Amino acid sequence: MRKMKLLIAGLLICFMLPTYGYHKKDNKFMRLNGQWHSENTKRSLTPIPISGQITGRLLILSNNKPDRTVYIKIRDAQGVSILTKEILQENSAYMVIPLDTLQEGEEYTLILTSSVEGDYLSTIF
Repeated sequence: MRKMKLLIAGLLICFMLPTYGYHKKDNKFMRLNGQWHSENTKRSLTPIPISGQITGRLLILSNNKPDRTVYIKIRDAQGVSILTKEILQENSAYMVIPLDTLQEGEEYTLILTSSVEGDYLSTIF
């Protein structure tokens, strides 16, 4: 029953998010750099299963293989941590982070790690 609810919630997010903000000019796709290791070497997995974009004042991350807990950090240009968030495995397929507290025009670094040693992705936005 819980898996069914998560599936329905995920599908709703898939259909609702694309309609929000695609007409705006400030949409930015994010290029994540780093390594995301696979615990299961038998599966076919691109090197980085997570993609992201900024739509309006939201950071939207999509995870093709939500098989672990994801830790999110956002740092300002001086390296000061602005936001730290833990996303549990069952919620890590689609991660939506509001950016309301961040100042427009400033540069920030997004860092993604996980419960697997060696997983590290980062991008500047």
